[in-house]
Amino acid sequence: MKFIEVTVYAFDTPNLFLTRKHALQQFQIMLPILSPALLAVALLTFNSAARNVANIAIIVTSDNRPLSILQIDYAREGKLEKATIIGTMVIVLTFGATILARLIARRFGFRAG
Repeated sequence: MKFIEVTVYAFDTPNLFLTRKHALQQFQIMLPILSPALLAVALLTFNSAARNVANIAIIVTSDNRPLSILQIDYAREGKLEKATIIGTMVIVLTFGATILARLIARRFGFRAG
């Protein structure tokens, strides 16, 4: 069994910054603790996204295809480059909308938590 050497510092020590060794120790301790929760969140997110794509697929026609269906069509046809570009566009649009929402919330005084 492999043991990890952990050094505990009091809060009154002058060096409160983590060194590389301490950051690695924190990572080795926290990753096994958090990994079940991270896996559960990933599975729930994937399940929700798969359900939403299935709902969208019911109402889609050739005239109004959302980007997710277009990406699936490209991937199914073997045009992986185009599917990747569509996926990247979706991610950039999502991050852009998130940043815009945070800026608007900060402007009007909304706070998280």
